[in-house]
Order: sequence, then structure tokens, then C-alpha cells
Amino acid sequence: MEGAPQGKSLPPRTVEVMAHLEQHIPTVPDELVLHLLRRSGDEANDKELVRLIGLAGERFLSTILTDAMQIMRRKQSVGLKERRQLGYAGGTGKKDSSKALLLAEDVAEALREFGITVRAAPYFVNH
Repeated sequence: MEGAPQGKSLPPRTVEVMAHLEQHIPTVPDELVLHLLRRSGDEANDKELVRLIGLAGERFLSTILTDAMQIMRRKQSVGLKERRQLGYAGGTGKKDSSKALLLAEDVAEALREFGITVRAAPYFVNH
């Protein structure tokens, strides 16, 4: 493996993941990863490294969205009055399990668990 430090070998599972990176179709495109790396002042010439960073980003997004969906389902399971007491948006109070609406406040709450604070832009009046 060309990316391994000299004299050291990578764990077998890591070698297996690295071998599959070439066939993996990333959710976070390589071009976006390269753009973000350049914007942060870094230049990555190793395609495997770019794919690995994209895969880490994909995993982070997946975790955030999964947590946000759990938060949304938890909010749907309580009644309208309890929702307002917990500080959630009012909504209609109707429960329709076939439809799910993921709100920005759900994603913001999931991000807060990772120490990321999301604030509305100052030009939004209602926030």
C-alpha cells in the first residue's frame, strides 16, 4: 500500500477498506472534498486520502441525519401540548406515520449533541 508509512503495516481491516475505496461511489464527491481541502489551505494529491476523507464525511452526515430522524420520531410520539412544553414547534398535532418531515430544528438539535451550534441568519425575523 503506497499510503502506509515506511516500515509500518496497516491493520488488515484498514487494508480491506482502502482496497474497496476505488469501487465505492461516494455520496460526498471527490471534487467537493478537494474544494474544501483547498479552501482550508491544504492540498491533497493522494486519491485514496481524498476518498477516505469523503467517506468520513459521509459517515458523519449519516450519523447526524439518523440522530435527527430519531429526534423527529420522538417529537411525533408526544402530543401537541407536550411538544410545546418541550419547546418544539407547534405543528398540526396529527400523527401520520407514513409521512416524515425532517425539520431544520431537528438537525440543529442532532448537531448540538456533537458540539455544533446552528443559528438562523440575522435577517430572519422569526428567530
